[in-house]
This record gives sequence, C-alpha cells and structure tokens, in this order.
Amino acid sequence: SADGGTLFLDEIGETSGPLQAKLLRVLQEREVRPVGGTRTRRIDVRLVAATNRDLRFEVSNGHFREDLFYRLAVFPIAVPPLRKRPEDILLLVEHFLRRYGRRERKPGCHVSRDAAHLLLSYSWPGNVRELQNVMQHCLTFMKDGKITKETLPSKLIVSYEENPDAQGAALTGEFEKGKSLKAFLRAKEKEYLKNVINKMGGDKVKA
Repeated sequence: SADGGTLFLDEIGETSGPLQAKLLRVLQEREVRPVGGTRTRRIDVRLVAATNRDLRFEVSNGHFREDLFYRLAVFPIAVPPLRKRPEDILLLVEHFLRRYGRRERKPGCHVSRDAAHLLLSYSWPGNVRELQNVMQHCLTFMKDGKITKETLPSKLIVSYEENPDAQGAALTGEFEKGKSLKAFLRAKEKEYLKNVINKMGGDKVKA
C-alpha cells in the first residue's frame, strides 16, 4: 500500500525478534511477498520509524537487532521529552483546544493564569500524549469556556505541591480571550532574556 510513498512504523522498539528479521529482509532486498501470495514484489518506500526507547541500549541488551538498527538509523532525529521543552507546552495546549474544541462544540476556549502555571510546572512523564489527554479531560469539565485550576486533573496539582522547585520555574501570565498565544510567549521570552542578561551583569555573551 505504501509503494511509491512513505511508510511510518511507530514504536519500532516494541517489535518482536521474528518481525525484526522480516523487516530487515524487506529493507535489504526491497521486496515483499504479499500475504497469501506466491511471488515477491519490488517496492520503493521511504521508511520513517519512531520509538521512545533507547535503541542503542536495546541493541546492547540483545533486545533489538544491531543490523536492523543501522539500517534504520540513516538520519536520526532526537525529539527531547516535553519536560525539556516547556516552550512547546502552551503552543500544544492551544492546538489541542482548537482541535478538540471544535469536536466538542466548545470553540474559543482559553486558559487561566493558575492553570497555565500548573501546566508549565508539570513534568509530563507521558509527554505529548499525556498533555493531549489532559486537554480532553479539561474540555469535559470546564465551564464558561475557561480552563481553570479546578478543571485540571488532580495529579497536576499534587505534583506541583510536592515539587517546590517547579513552583518558581514556570512562566506565568493571564490568558485573555482573543489575545494571541504567540504574542504572550514572545513577551515572556523577552522578559526571561532580560532577566538572564541582568543576572550576567549585562554580559550578553555569557547570557
């Protein structure tokens, strides 16, 4: 089905040994035998694979084929976990609110200052998928088109209260209806950079 196009294999690190062997053969020979068929077919696909596992570690432990790893790792792209790129959190929140807000017939949703603070201070062990689920949760329980602290799952509040270091690390600001999130983030970025430069005594190179 993907011949002439792109084949995306998600969670490639979860594949079994026999399946890895079959996939390796496909990549080497560039041909497949359809289920129930008796002849092989040449294929031409761009293969993209993703995993949340450290495949080098899996190779060293014998859980992933080394030859398949090197076949796949032609152009690796490492995506840091969400906790290491907090600047993406509010952009993703806006995206999910638009996406699911239309589906739930709740357009124009916005986030309160307290809720934004909690979202930014949470570590997101489940990464983007967890954030996606939290936004769906919020849309179910919110009132008057506004996501507040009370709307968020209790785990975010508990995590915040148990981690005092995170309480001062998050960006804060009031989300106003109709205000561009990008404009808000630009303002906060400018504010943050000014603070860093001041702490470095005005030395922009050190900052």
